[in-house]
Amino acid sequence: MLICVIRDPPCEIFATLRLQKSGAAVLIEILSNIIMSNKIIYGVLCTVLFSACIKSSQLQKEEVVLSYNQTQCADKWGYGNSDNLTIAKVARYLDSLKLYHSAITIKFDPNLQAVCLACTCTSGKIISVTTSSDITTRTKYEAIGFK
Repeated sequence: MLICVIRDPPCEIFATLRLQKSGAAVLIEILSNIIMSNKIIYGVLCTVLFSACIKSSQLQKEEVVLSYNQTQCADKWGYGNSDNLTIAKVARYLDSLKLYHSAITIKFDPNLQAVCLACTCTSGKIISVTTSSDITTRTKYEAIGFK
């Protein structure tokens, strides 16, 4: 929500613009504030500020969660003695590849734990990364084993 407050004694203009409203409803609200207050310049300023908010919200992309079955010790980012250390190593590895991530979590699933101790056997832990859903990012993650 963008709140544009303009104080010009003795009149005050309060234009509250909610991003949930349609563009037409917001424009009508702005125009009625302009007409009622006779402050065209201030109305244009609020309109410009509001349109900037719309553009920035449109740039936010949807995110997706991709998963990786951790191995005993063959992961590209190395082995961590704890989940927190593993998360830090995964984050550093993804950063080195310039891959966006907003969250990294680890969960244990005993059904995925292999009954072997070789480095390539799965540990039963699933590393989940929340990232951008655009196809380029997903392709890069898939290339390093995330699904």
